[in-house]
Amino acid sequence: MPARKLVALLAPWLPALLASLFLGLAAPALSQTNAVISAPPPAAKPAIARPLPPPPPEWIADGKALDGIAAALPHSHGETRLSALASQAATILARARTAEATANSQKAEALADLKPLLARPRARRGPQDRTRVAALQAHVAEFGREAGQAAALAARASDVFDAVAEVRRTDFSTQVLSRYPSPLSPGYWTALAAAGAQDVDRFADLAQEAEHSAISAPEPKGLAILLAGGLLAFLIAWPLMWLGLRLADRFTVGEGERIPLSAQRLWIALVEFGLPSLAAMAVRAAAAWGGLLSPKADALAGSGVVAIAWAAAVLALGRALGTGRDAKRRLIPISDREAARARGCLSAVALVTAAGFILTRLIFVTGASVASDVAAHDFLSLAYVVVGAGILLALRADPTGSGADPATKAPVRGVFSMLLAAALIATVAVLLAGYATLSALISGQVFWLSLLAAVTYLLLRVIDDLVGRLFGGGGWARRALASLFRLSTSAIGQIGVLGIAALQLLVMIGALSLALTPYGQSGDLLISHLGRLGQPLRFGTATLSLTAIATGVGALVIGVTLARLVRDWVVRRYLPATTWDSGVRNSVGTGVGYLGVGVALVVAMAAMGLGFQQIALIASALSVGIGFGLQQIVQNFVAGIILLIERPVKVDDWVNLDGCEGEVRRIRVRATEVRTLDRTTVIIPNSDFITKVVQNRSTGSPRGRLALQFAVADQADLRRARDLIERTAASQDDILKTPAPAVFIDSLSEDGAIHLTCRVYAAEPRNGDQVRTQLFLAVLDASAEAKLALRGPAAA
Repeated sequence: MPARKLVALLAPWLPALLASLFLGLAAPALSQTNAVISAPPPAAKPAIARPLPPPPPEWIADGKALDGIAAALPHSHGETRLSALASQAATILARARTAEATANSQKAEALADLKPLLARPRARRGPQDRTRVAALQAHVAEFGREAGQAAALAARASDVFDAVAEVRRTDFSTQVLSRYPSPLSPGYWTALAAAGAQDVDRFADLAQEAEHSAISAPEPKGLAILLAGGLLAFLIAWPLMWLGLRLADRFTVGEGERIPLSAQRLWIALVEFGLPSLAAMAVRAAAAWGGLLSPKADALAGSGVVAIAWAAAVLALGRALGTGRDAKRRLIPISDREAARARGCLSAVALVTAAGFILTRLIFVTGASVASDVAAHDFLSLAYVVVGAGILLALRADPTGSGADPATKAPVRGVFSMLLAAALIATVAVLLAGYATLSALISGQVFWLSLLAAVTYLLLRVIDDLVGRLFGGGGWARRALASLFRLSTSAIGQIGVLGIAALQLLVMIGALSLALTPYGQSGDLLISHLGRLGQPLRFGTATLSLTAIATGVGALVIGVTLARLVRDWVVRRYLPATTWDSGVRNSVGTGVGYLGVGVALVVAMAAMGLGFQQIALIASALSVGIGFGLQQIVQNFVAGIILLIERPVKVDDWVNLDGCEGEVRRIRVRATEVRTLDRTTVIIPNSDFITKVVQNRSTGSPRGRLALQFAVADQADLRRARDLIERTAASQDDILKTPAPAVFIDSLSEDGAIHLTCRVYAAEPRNGDQVRTQLFLAVLDASAEAKLALRGPAAA
């Protein structure tokens, strides 16, 4: 075939063939140019194609050591053992981070040498340059792998170290009664100085990591989101809070306030607590979304939000209860001087609480040593002691004499001051003795219980005022119940009182639950450790211990106290809302008290570990004592129960027992108090009201019959005297019209005088002497006006 024809035949395919040939020859060079860390070099260059070396032997040994630490950690306890494990993990972590930094530095140097070669056109590269590029790429890949292995080892060492630190902190927190070096001893400061260098390094690493995360954040996104979060926080903290406070004033200003004062103070507390917390959360969320926070910095930012919330809660509750500048809107009646003192003390409490929470969280996040943890707890405890001492000074008597009545404030103020002083003294004592955890527990619990008591008091006041207003005179709940169910006023009042009691009981149960699982859940730990102090003692089938006895006595005291509180509430709040008479109210109140004491005894016996068999033994022993010396006491006790159930004699009844006449004032467990006409009190055993004849003038128709005797000298004046006496008696307001007063001839005397007896009925027998006197005076005045001569002694 001629050459010209061959060229003409291949001409259409020539561009494709040239392109394929070019791509086949240039592909390796393009792949080396575009990838800094490429695949292993071709097999044609044995110097570059050698496999990368495995991790150094010391790294393998460090990995096995970390495995051993992680395996031994669940079974390791005690500061010496845990400190050794933490030191080993910290050493591996430092070595891995150093290796990682070295490998990254070498990788950066290799990349710096590689970039000029890759920037040179391929046509100008000689064989030596291509060999150099391949070698540098291999070095970059090798150093990158070393850096990755070192970073993985460092991350694992950091996790193990954090796990050891968590176990150390948990061990430190659970060992409530464990003793550490006292702040007065040189060993305390020596241990703190020895661990201080490492802790400072950890804080520096945390700061460096946070700085690196903030610098590495996307430039426009991070700053824009942070500014948006700051603007949102400003809007929440100022305009929205101003609107919330103005809304509360709008509903309570003036005489016709639409909500109770306690509800308004609760709203103010919620606004001043919730909005600053939301503002802090907005700033933290913006920083996190913008990528400005490292993981540890994000944890510290979360602790900052919680610290702001604690401080805001303290200040808000203080203002809601009594530190506001308007004296008329203080739920606790204190003077302006005392309110100013309280504001300063609460500001100090808020500052110490927020700073202490951030400090302890910082130690937790950085994995600081136990010595630093102990020092932080001691510092926080001393800060609480100083603030508590300031509160005690603020609670001293107001020299101006303003504010509420000192007589009403003295008991509460005195009890609170005594408890606070005892807690402060105990905190200082156990802190100087070396019990750091216990001192932190006491000081933290004082703050927690005080805050909890303030919240509980505020909620109880709100429930009492709001529900009382709803079921009060013009409340919508009262109107709704009356219109829908046709309930009486008394029934609606009882429903309101029971509703208040139910809601307040729920609040108190919740507060008690929070008090038993308190700040840091340290209460359960203390109780579990105190439970080890008493060993059980066996008496046959019964098992008793000092702890069980103390628990039983405590349960009995608490149960009796609660029984009395319930009885007082029933007598003071519930029974006045009923239409029952005073006798029924007394029976119900006394029965509730007896029932509460009985339940308290059963609970106390159960708390001491006594079963039914042991209780039966105790009952049999008591029966022997009853048989010998307690018969009268038990008899009177049973008689008192019969009096309360059958109610033959009730409170306010007018009774006569063996010539002792008077008003029943109180029915006790053993005896009944009767107040006679001469205003003296007679104590009568209850059994006498059951076994003897008792005249109850208040039973049935509560009226008393009176008999007045007169004498008429002239028989001609008999009918006129009878009519005058009956007419005068009927005109008296204290004498019943039915049965009507009646006058009878009693006898005739030797001198011709006629003796008359006037019988009348008084509405209230206990006023018999007063009614008799008034009737005598009226009859004598009427006989004098009618010129009628009456004579003779008046006999009852």
